Amino acid sequence: MSFYELTYLIKPEVDAEGRDAIKGIVADVVAANGGAIAKEENWGLREMAYPIAKINRAFYIHLVFETSGQAIAEIERRLRLNEQVLRFMHVQIDAIPEEASPLARPADVRPAPKASDEEVVEDDGDEDSDEDGED
Repeated sequence: MSFYELTYLIKPEVDAEGRDAIKGIVADVVAANGGAIAKEENWGLREMAYPIAKINRAFYIHLVFETSGQAIAEIERRLRLNEQVLRFMHVQIDAIPEEASPLARPADVRPAPKASDEEVVEDDGDEDSDEDGED
């Protein structure tokens, strides 16, 4: 068995029960093939980079699980058949990551953006040297 990450986008009008039902589809296939879901992250309703079928926002769901390769084909088939799923992508990984993904972390935990060269103001520590003109 291998480890996989699966991220899928759900239409914004789908309620919480509908989103749970889609996650249940994936969980059923994983369990039927002897695997288990190790981590689930709900990234929430987010703006997409480009519209898909004239839809600009979607719910992002990220799952990490262990299952066989045969289960992946079945998961993809079921997600393609579900009209509420806009896009999905799976990736095989070496191990289950222990920390949360960057999109799932709260904003205060994310690393601060680096300041650009233009924003950096150096202070020489001499506050009134320019005001008096006496140096």
